[in-house]
Amino acid sequence: MKTSNKILLAVGILLTAFLIYYQIRFQSFKISTSSMYGALFIDDIILIDKHYEAIKTNTIVAFNTSFIDAPVCSRVVGLSNDKVEIKDGTLLINKKPLLNIGEQYEYTITSSVTLNEKQLLKRKTLLEPFILNDGYGNYRAFLTKQNAIKIKNIKGVESVEKVIVPKQIQNEKDEYACFPQHKNYNWSIDNFGEITVPKMGVKIELNQENLPLYIELIKQETQKSDTEIERLKTYTFKQDYYFMMSDNRHNAVDSRYFGFVSKAAIIGVYASTIYTSN
Repeated sequence: MKTSNKILLAVGILLTAFLIYYQIRFQSFKISTSSMYGALFIDDIILIDKHYEAIKTNTIVAFNTSFIDAPVCSRVVGLSNDKVEIKDGTLLINKKPLLNIGEQYEYTITSSVTLNEKQLLKRKTLLEPFILNDGYGNYRAFLTKQNAIKIKNIKGVESVEKVIVPKQIQNEKDEYACFPQHKNYNWSIDNFGEITVPKMGVKIELNQENLPLYIELIKQETQKSDTEIERLKTYTFKQDYYFMMSDNRHNAVDSRYFGFVSKAAIIGVYASTIYTSN
C-alpha cells in the first residue's frame, strides 16, 4: 500500500473514531425559549455533555420533565438535601443568598421621555423587546439588575421598580400554579418554600402537610397508588434530586412549577454554544 493511501486510511479511521466518540458523549439542542436569556438565546445551538462527572450549583443542564414535552435547559440552584427558599424574589440556598449576575426579573418603568427600544436592544440594555409600551410613558421589561440601573440613569426616566409576586392562594386547576399545586400551599414564583431537595437514602416522615410535596415523586419511584402512599408513615428516597431555576426568573417554567428533577431525568450538562444569532 502506498504511503499516501496509508495516511488517508489512518485519517479516515481517526475521523470515524472521533465521530463515534462525539455522538456517544455529546448531544446538540436548539434553544426555543427565552427562559435562559442572557446565557442562552432563542435559536442558539448548544452542546450537552452526557458524560459529566458531577453536577454543581449554578450548572446549566438539559433534562426531561413530564410537565413539558421537549427537553428543558435550566440552571441547577438546589442540590440534593439543600434547603431552597425564595423571599421577595431573593433566592436562598441553606439560608444564604445565591446570586447570579445574569438573572432577569420583570420591572415596571415610568418615563417622561420615549425610550428607544431598538437602541436599547442594540446596546444589550434590553435582551428582548418591552413586554409593555402603552405609549404614555409606562413600560414593562425583563431586566438584569445592572440593566435596570442603566435605564434608571437615562435622563427623563422617573422610576424603575422590580415586580414582586406575593404569596397567593393556589388554584389547583391552573396549569401555571406553583408547585405543588395544592390548596394548602400559597407559594408564588417570588415567595416560595422553604423546601428540602430529596437525597437518595434519606428517610423522611410523611404527614398531611408535606405529602403534597413528595407524592408524585414517590409514585414515580414505587408505582404505588395515591391510597397506598397515603398510608405510608415514612419514606426513603431512591434517587438524588435537584431544584432548577432559569435565569429569566419571571419568564420561565422551572422547578417553581414542576418541582424536583431526578438525576435519572438529566440528559447532560452544558458544554458550549456552537451557534448563536445573538
